[in-house]
Amino acid sequence: MMIKHHNRFVAAVTVALLAASVATVDASAAKPRAKTAKTSPIELFRQAENAADEYRFAEAAELLERYDEALPRRGKAPVSDEELQTLTDRIERGRLMMDRVEKIVVIDSIAVPRADFFAAYRLDPAAGTLLPASALPDELECVDGTSVFVPESGQMMMWAAPDSTGRSVIAELSLLADGSYEPVVTHPELNIGVDDDSIAVNAMYPFMMADGLTLYYAMDNPELSIGGYDIFFTRRDGDTFMQPQNMGMPYNSPANDYLLAIDEATGTGWWATDRNSPDSDSLTIYRFIPNELRVNYRPDETPDLPSLARLDSYKATQPAGADYTELLAKPLNTAKADNGHDFRIAVPGRGVISSLDDIRSSQGRRAVKEWLSARDQLAKSQMRLARLRADYRSGKQSVSTEILDLERRLPQLRKAVADSLNNVVRAESR
Repeated sequence: MMIKHHNRFVAAVTVALLAASVATVDASAAKPRAKTAKTSPIELFRQAENAADEYRFAEAAELLERYDEALPRRGKAPVSDEELQTLTDRIERGRLMMDRVEKIVVIDSIAVPRADFFAAYRLDPAAGTLLPASALPDELECVDGTSVFVPESGQMMMWAAPDSTGRSVIAELSLLADGSYEPVVTHPELNIGVDDDSIAVNAMYPFMMADGLTLYYAMDNPELSIGGYDIFFTRRDGDTFMQPQNMGMPYNSPANDYLLAIDEATGTGWWATDRNSPDSDSLTIYRFIPNELRVNYRPDETPDLPSLARLDSYKATQPAGADYTELLAKPLNTAKADNGHDFRIAVPGRGVISSLDDIRSSQGRRAVKEWLSARDQLAKSQMRLARLRADYRSGKQSVSTEILDLERRLPQLRKAVADSLNNVVRAESR
């Protein structure tokens, strides 16, 4: 009997324990478990974009792999195939560029108003002249914001013009000895790399070296640029140009980069960029010492390579103890008007006028003085507006009324500059 009771007791305990175990399992199943937060595909994609913008290209590629793995098996992807391919290509181009970052010395950095930013390039006359679109004859088409390059001889102009598809292409005009024009020549061969006519590839801001062969320009090309506009270079080959090459870093960045010019007389170069700019109405202009032969940083010996490629601090590109004060202050051999202003105007058939003594007519002299006065007033207004905007961002909101007033006046001032310059050209072309 005792044995039988013992067996029933053991069986009862076993059943009770099993029931308790089941109850525990059920309770734990009913109780929500702490879940590890997962990063969504769209978050991974945006993180990859940010990593690429900060030159962390290996990390960006890894994040894109995680994005692909996190995509749901069914349903629509959070970004289009085109957007994914664009970022993938940009990351790959960035990784390749990081292997060939040019070692240059940047000696200065200035923030300037975006409008007519090229007026801040203080080039020696031997390097050529950069003029606003208003310098072109009235009958010629141009793209808004284009610069006009005129070599020292004054016998040629280059600028950006619209083509039949709406793209911006580099255009060229040569002047004959009798003052007449050759037909305008456009260079669609510079808009390279995209076969799809629906994709806009724009070329802007030409600058020709004094050799008459080497051309620098900016191109917005989704298949070849790391950002929006990148700087490219090429060489003339007869009536056309050879295959352009991307300048790479540090000249180019995920931001827009524009108008590289090299002044052999002063031994310095210039380029403008959106990166490190104080606001959307400004650009940063870097002044640098060009290399005779390209020398690249060695990635395995340069732990701060991303910072140098981004130009976080342009002074980090300079050798220890270097002093470029004399180079920055080097005077230019620029003729000046009697009021002390830089004075260079391209007149069709006559070349570049650089002195009031070159003006033939009293009407032309009067127009030059009006142009110089209007140009100075515009420059002062632009600089004043830039300072006011900086004050406003720092919390000084009392300047808002003056900012709005200047913003309303700037278009009128720009028109006054363009009209007076056209009056000079018309008076001196007769």
